Amino acid sequence: MSKTAKIIIVAGVIFLAYFVFDTINRENTRKERLNVIDDHFKKPFKIEEELKEQYDEDFLIEMDDEFYMVTVKDNKVVKTVKQ
Repeated sequence: MSKTAKIIIVAGVIFLAYFVFDTINRENTRKERLNVIDDHFKKPFKIEEELKEQYDEDFLIEMDDEFYMVTVKDNKVVKTVKQ
């Protein structure tokens, strides 16, 4: 196998490892934020279906037939706005 092929294979494996690590890290962060929201409200809530894969700090949730935009920063709910 040529040196160029080895470099391409190694670079591909490193990129794949980084991509998998980043994806797992983002998913764990999202789950932590959802747990913070659950601990804050202590009520069951639903997340809009199209927003289930959101990874930012703002979550649109439905609770008691009302919608709320919840902002989570530093593992704390910092803002709740009724929609």
